[in-house]
Amino acid sequence: MRRFLVLLCFFFPPLAGAQYPNKPVKIIVPFAPGGASDFVARILQPRMGELLGQQIVIENRPGASGNISMEAAERSDPVGYTVYLGNIGTIAINTGVFPNLRVDPVKDFISITRVVDLPGVLVAHSAFPPDTFKEFFDYVKANPGKMNYAQPGSGSQNRLEMENLRKTAGGMQMVHVPYKGGAGPAVAALAAGETQG
Repeated sequence: MRRFLVLLCFFFPPLAGAQYPNKPVKIIVPFAPGGASDFVARILQPRMGELLGQQIVIENRPGASGNISMEAAERSDPVGYTVYLGNIGTIAINTGVFPNLRVDPVKDFISITRVVDLPGVLVAHSAFPPDTFKEFFDYVKANPGKMNYAQPGSGSQNRLEMENLRKTAGGMQMVHVPYKGGAGPAVAALAAGETQG
């Protein structure tokens, strides 16, 4: 029932009160600008603003694999002016990786909707020799520990996907290079040639 009421108030503002919203609405993004979560928020921003008739402010709060942003969202006034754009990492993975979280996503938040499904994509710097997955696999197997890859944090979904790939593909040895702030800084490092993948 609680979820239904939140949905009702969000999508039918007149039912929540004649003056809602009467100030800007904030979307808290758990990662730095330039990554997938930030991109999704910026796609939502104009239409959300149009529907609500208010300015939509995006606040990027990177750090601690999204835990800093979750704490900021949890401390916000719970009256409908803050939306947290969490993902599988911040809402589910972090609870298993960080034993002393100050926020319990299941108890402290109400899920409104799934906004988007973001696929995992394996990309490499243009100077990296392999052009196909088979060539990539053969290269990594022939050069154990020489290939490095950027990831947005040790407990991120991206890191877990790479670990799964590494193990299911016969124990490929690659060097994990964690980047603070999410996929944006990791992709920037890849584009600059700081990492190979």
